Amino acid sequence: MITAPDMRQRMSPIQPVLVKRQGRKQPRSFNQILKGEEHPKAKLTAQDVTEMRELFKDKSYRSEFGSEHKVLMEFAKIYNIHYTTAYKIVRGQSWKHLTDA
Repeated sequence: MITAPDMRQRMSPIQPVLVKRQGRKQPRSFNQILKGEEHPKAKLTAQDVTEMRELFKDKSYRSEFGSEHKVLMEFAKIYNIHYTTAYKIVRGQSWKHLTDA
């Protein structure tokens, strides 16, 4: 009769492998965060943002569309951005570093 060798003596206990998580890279310092059109993925320029804000403030321009939603949808089509992006720009939630003069 042939028996299999006892493998428990040869194998060492399994050690847990610690894997370092790959999170998003942090900038070297907070002063080096790129904003606005300096960011490599920016679709808009500072001029585009100020144009959008000025047009949205103009009540006669908004009245042509009938609702704020339609104005924002038009901005999204013209500038090739998402509706939410246009909303946040107009409301001042994004591109905060630009001050309207």
